[in-house]
Amino acid sequence: MRRLGIFALLLAMVSGRRWVSEMLIALLSGGAVVQGVGEAQPYPGAPGAGTANITTITINGSPDGGTWRLTYQGVRTSAMANNISLANCLAALVALPGIGAGMVVVTGTPGTSYVITWQHVGARGALTIAAADMLLTNTGTLTAAPGIVNGTPGVDPTPKGVIEGGLVQDITNGYLYINTGTVTDPTWTKVGAQS
Repeated sequence: MRRLGIFALLLAMVSGRRWVSEMLIALLSGGAVVQGVGEAQPYPGAPGAGTANITTITINGSPDGGTWRLTYQGVRTSAMANNISLANCLAALVALPGIGAGMVVVTGTPGTSYVITWQHVGARGALTIAAADMLLTNTGTLTAAPGIVNGTPGVDPTPKGVIEGGLVQDITNGYLYINTGTVTDPTWTKVGAQS
């Protein structure tokens, strides 16, 4: 291959055209025509962006007092009031190892429901409620524990670990995609005018 590149260079020099030599060397030596773009990763099908994990907690039994806790990867939150504010629920979750600031958002109606949405796509460990920590009361009497529903388990992006600007070739359908998002939150865009 190197000999062909040298031959092309000599041919171009004889013809007096430098751009011809550069183009021939790139083509004959297998060099990339587009600078800065890596080789496409083959993948069997269209790449997937993944989805965020969403957990919904429903407070049952109309409690007017008491506390409850959430558990993530074996570690419990501090005791949370029956009608804890969304901000304080978020603070209790962020204090847990493995979650941290910016990882989750809490929405819903305090005292009724709490919807916890991860801010990055992918499968996450489940948030659970430890039954021993349910001390919610209604006029002093223990009431039903909160219910938890992992409404939308997270799905990892496919393929995983493609950097921003990375290419994936759909070898099943013949399309080329570029990641215009990030490694943790990819956005797949077809390259060029592929139909």
